[in-house]
Formats: sequence, C-alpha cells, structure tokens
Amino acid sequence: MEEQSGYFKALFSTGFAESKTKIVTLIDKEVDVPQAVETFLQYCYIQTYPEKGAWCGDLPLHAQVYSFSVRMQCESLRLLALKKATSLCQLQFPSNPVAIDKYSDTMAQVIRLIYGHTVDRSAAAVFGIARAVNPKLEAPQGEKVHLGSTSTVAGGITRDGFRMLLAAYSGANLAALRTCASFMKLHNSLQDFSSDLILFVEPGGSIYTGKDGIQTLDFRMAEFTLG
Repeated sequence: MEEQSGYFKALFSTGFAESKTKIVTLIDKEVDVPQAVETFLQYCYIQTYPEKGAWCGDLPLHAQVYSFSVRMQCESLRLLALKKATSLCQLQFPSNPVAIDKYSDTMAQVIRLIYGHTVDRSAAAVFGIARAVNPKLEAPQGEKVHLGSTSTVAGGITRDGFRMLLAAYSGANLAALRTCASFMKLHNSLQDFSSDLILFVEPGGSIYTGKDGIQTLDFRMAEFTLG
C-alpha cells in the first residue's frame, strides 16, 4: 500500500500512532466506502480492477474509486478510474425514456460525489464569477484533459479530469438529460457543475422567428419543485 499511496506512505513513515499499531481508521462516509477500499487493495496487487458490466453500475464504481484514490494520493489508480469512466462515456446514450431517467439518476449521484470530493477551479472561478475551490480540501489537483481534439484547459488553468468528463458528457446529451427532474434539480443546486456545463453546451433545439416577430426555441425540459 505504501508503494501505491502517498497517504499511507506518509502515515506509516512518520511518528503517528498508525505507524506503530498498523491500524488506520477511515472516516469519510461518502468516500471511504467498502467498495472503494476493496478496489484499492485489489489494485495494489494486480494493478487493475474488474467492472460490473453495466453502465449505471460501473460509472458510480469508477467515481468512488477516483474519489478514494484522490484522498489516498494514489495517482496511478486515479488515472485508471478516469480512463475507465471515459470509455463508458463514449458509449451511445439511450433513447428509451425509462433508461434516460435511470442514466440521469446515476449521473446526478456521480456528479455530486465527484464535485463534493475533488479540488478544482471551476469555470465560475476561471471566469471570475465566484470562488469555487472546495474549502474542505487542501490543494488543487488536476491534469490537462483532452476530449477528442479539444483541450479543456482554459487560460492555462488545469481542471480536474473527472469533472470535465461529466460536464462534457452532460453537455453532449443535454437534450435528453434536461427532460429528467433529477438532473434539473442537480443543475439548479450545484453551481460549480452548472458553470462547467456551459463550456460544453450545444444548441438544444431549432430557433425560428414567427410571423409575430417572436423568436421561439423548441426543446423539452423537466418540471420540478425547488427545495
């Protein structure tokens, strides 16, 4: 573990009690979940980890592993989780309304996890709208991320790879996602994600001018109750 994790290396090589007892207590209930811990331990031995074989099961798995590897300072596992998640997001988005709702619920779950447990300067901060660094975390981490041939580094500001992946995937499938209440509630409540999403939004419908001179944009959006 010490070879793979900067966190454990520092913990066991200092005078902390853990270096003597060899017992470590993990206290983050959202990140230090059994699935992520087991995957990390498996990765220490075989340098990879298995997937579940279903999009709505694998994306949360990769997000959990990514968040845990950030916390454990395990760079190679973090990059592997991001690579696996990127491969998932290259698959075709569903067209069935029931499947879209399921994807939307999964996306909302994953976006909240990643944006709550990674350090990054969001688009809001990059463009001077708001301070967006998570105050619970210490130092920004990120890498230049390329989706296709487009760099997601704005003005030399490096961004967190998983955040950019989720924003790009949501932007590419926004016409479907905005018909789902779970996604629209997320968009309304999470400013950092909403700011990032703007970077990847494509036109959502046809704009035309009627005989009355009023411009109309055709698209569907879910209705939901605030609060």
